[in-house]
Amino acid sequence: MRKTKRLFAPDDGAIPASTTETEATRRVLLVEPDVVFSGALTGWLQARKYHVTQARDANDGLMCANWADFDYILCEMELPDQPGDQFYTTLQRAKPQMCNCLVFMCGPRGASRMEAFLARTRALILWKPFELQTTLDAFGIIDRKQRAAVV
Repeated sequence: MRKTKRLFAPDDGAIPASTTETEATRRVLLVEPDVVFSGALTGWLQARKYHVTQARDANDGLMCANWADFDYILCEMELPDQPGDQFYTTLQRAKPQMCNCLVFMCGPRGASRMEAFLARTRALILWKPFELQTTLDAFGIIDRKQRAAVV
């Protein structure tokens, strides 16, 4: 049985000073089967003015990605219907530009297949458990890469 990760964040609703007007309209696709973890992360992001769409498995996540564009995709590597590397491959075929905004979330290190995939694709990864602020740090890396690509 999979253990549920619990997140605790300040409940004061304060938005960090680094949040700008453009971040306030950013769209996040969260592909995460763990309802408790997903709910906590969604609430934390919404308190910082992100619009979050939740998907519980890869198929739902891919449908959401086909229907709308997202600024960021947070995706669990171990999904119930397919692993994260297959999610990435399918997304790359359907909407390759969205692979640039993908951040994987994964349990403890050690799955060599996943680590090889992450090294090959140079995808961003958040190893669970992670501090919530790390999510915004990952979004910042994506934003900097996208600005650099435009210049």
